[in-house]
Amino acid sequence: MSGLFAGTAPYYARYRPGYPDAVLGRLRAAFNLDGSGRLLDLGCGTGELARPLHADFRDVVGIDLSLEMVTEARRQSARAGITNVRWLCQPAEAISAELGSFRLVTLGNAFHWMRQDEVLGKAYDLLQGGGVAILGHPGGIWSGEDAWERAVREVLVRWLGPRRLTRTGPFTAEEGAERRSLSRSRFTGVTAGEHHWSRPVDVETIVGELFSTSFASRALLGERADAFETDVRRSLLALDPSGQFVQHLHTDYLFAYKR
Repeated sequence: MSGLFAGTAPYYARYRPGYPDAVLGRLRAAFNLDGSGRLLDLGCGTGELARPLHADFRDVVGIDLSLEMVTEARRQSARAGITNVRWLCQPAEAISAELGSFRLVTLGNAFHWMRQDEVLGKAYDLLQGGGVAILGHPGGIWSGEDAWERAVREVLVRWLGPRRLTRTGPFTAEEGAERRSLSRSRFTGVTAGEHHWSRPVDVETIVGELFSTSFASRALLGERADAFETDVRRSLLALDPSGQFVQHLHTDYLFAYKR
C-alpha cells in the first residue's frame, strides 16, 4: 500500500484542491479551536489539512504511510515557515499512546485506504475530549459531468480501461463507509455536511492533478505517461483553446465527539 502513490507527492502538493476555508471554518467552530491542545492528522499526505490548521493548535503530528508524502510535507511546511508540526512515516493503524494525547484527530482523503474501525478505535483512546473530523472530496474526474471532465474521462478509458484501477488493483472505496464506521465507533454526536465550491483550473493543473492520483500516476502509466499527458492536453485544448476551465467540487465532512 505504501507504493500506491509512488511519485505523486510533488503533484499532490501543488495541484490537489485542498480544503476550502468555509469547511475549515466550520471545523474550527465545531471543536472550539483556540490555539491550544494538539492535533493528530492521519493520512496527512503532503499536509493539506495539517498546514492550514497548524495555528489552531499548540502543536501538530502528521502521519502518513508514504515516505514521499511525509518528505514533501516537511518541505512544504519549511517553505511556509511552519515550525509546530512533526511529520512521521507510519501506518495510521500503528498509532499508540507513545504519541501522547490530542484534542482533535483529522482524517482526510486517505481514510478510505485505512482499516477504519481500527483507526477510529485507536484515535478515540488518544483523545482527551474533543473529537474526530473526517473530510473528503467524493467523485472527482470519474463522476464529474462538466464537458472537460467527460473529455478527460474518455482519455482515461482509452489508456487505462473503463474501471478505476490503482497499482494494487481496482479502487474499492464504498460510498458511505466513513459514516457507517463512525456509527460503529464510540464517538457520539455525529454531524454531517457538505460544501459546494469551485476553482479555476487550467490544462497544467488538470494534468498535475491526474498525476497526483493512484489511478493515473506516472508510476502506474510507466513509459506511456508522456503520451498519456499529450493526449489529455490535446483533448482539453480541442474543447477550449484557451485551456481555462472551472472545476466544480464538493467537500463532505463528518464531525464526531468523545464525551
